[in-house]
Amino acid sequence: MHDQRPSMSDQRAIQRLRAIITALCLALFSSASAAADAPAEKSAAPDRAAMWASMLAKQRTLAVSAAFDAHGILWRVHVDGGRVVVDRSNDAGASFSAPVAVSNEDEVIGTEGDSRPKIALAGADTIYISYTQLREKPFSGDIRFSRSIDGGRNFSAPITINDDRNIISHRFDALLVGAHDEVYLAWLDRRDEQAAREQDQPYAGAAIYYAISTDRGAHFADNVKLADHSCECCRIALALAPDGVPRAFWRHVFANNERDHALAPLAAPAEVRRITHDEWRIEACPHHGPALAINAQGTYHFAWFDNGPQARGLFLAQSSDGGKTVSPPMALGDPTAKPSNPALLVHRDTLYAAWKEFDGETSPIRAIRSEDGGRTWFEPVTLARTADASDHPQLIAHGEQAFLSWNTANEGYRLIPLDSVFKP
Repeated sequence: MHDQRPSMSDQRAIQRLRAIITALCLALFSSASAAADAPAEKSAAPDRAAMWASMLAKQRTLAVSAAFDAHGILWRVHVDGGRVVVDRSNDAGASFSAPVAVSNEDEVIGTEGDSRPKIALAGADTIYISYTQLREKPFSGDIRFSRSIDGGRNFSAPITINDDRNIISHRFDALLVGAHDEVYLAWLDRRDEQAAREQDQPYAGAAIYYAISTDRGAHFADNVKLADHSCECCRIALALAPDGVPRAFWRHVFANNERDHALAPLAAPAEVRRITHDEWRIEACPHHGPALAINAQGTYHFAWFDNGPQARGLFLAQSSDGGKTVSPPMALGDPTAKPSNPALLVHRDTLYAAWKEFDGETSPIRAIRSEDGGRTWFEPVTLARTADASDHPQLIAHGEQAFLSWNTANEGYRLIPLDSVFKP
């Protein structure tokens, strides 16, 4: 088994990187004018260039993305030694194959918070990988893509998906395989913010762009802008709707700098709908993206974190009409235990929601499930816990089973069947 546990020095490095990221975001977005004003740059206390240079040091992290193929083989993507690597398990995560490199050694990969390599599978032998290559300027990056069409033995040379090649922020990628094996890639992009700044025009946040491949990732169509004014550093949630068109759910910058959440299809024309109304006004990205799951009946399930005057904590809601109307939000978790990083999964006729908490000493992963589309819920259960650093929880499934995929500093990688924890 290839241990995913970093050393104590790596753990300390990870903690330092997290502190750097928080300081960087607060410094960059502390005021709208400071982002584009050179004198303000000189007066700002943090040295962003130095902080970014520190982040570009190649670190081994806990970030892991996982998925099952049609044969029940578990595939993982993570970063090791500064490279994106893929390995597989034939025994439900008990052991893993030797990793196969995807990226070149001279790339620096985004791995912190809501930015991590992604994996998606199609058919019996096709594996898709996306990730963010960090560039030399603060907060800059490119969206990269690679594929294997021989069952993971070899991966294609990574290509850059964003067709804007300015050294600015193209980051926080989301990857999804469509109903007819299309490959969808969406990301946060600051090309429009840069253009507005060059014209001395205001521009809140970033934009969401996407690209589609209809030939199994051999080529991608031109970039398409989905929406202006997304939040800058929160992950995009993608889910496939029954009509075959993916929906994107993300934190958006609305009027008065209210950072609530929006929904739109990855198709033109794209109508952007506001889903949450918590009115959280913050001039810094929370680094806390939402989750989305859509069942076969077309019910949309949303999970998100907010800290606004209307709602504080983690919440869950449903919509049966594509987001036109949304149910009253239901709070998730113990608000005193800082619930965070939600994950959703629809599997068969069951809906699962999982999230991380912190009780002052340990970080448990808590979860609930519903057998009636979110109308009623079983009592929350604890799926796992750790007393040290840990990754965000991920919910995945194969066959009749649903699982928690979770990587921790102390215990390493764990794949936990949900049926073993939930009582009948």
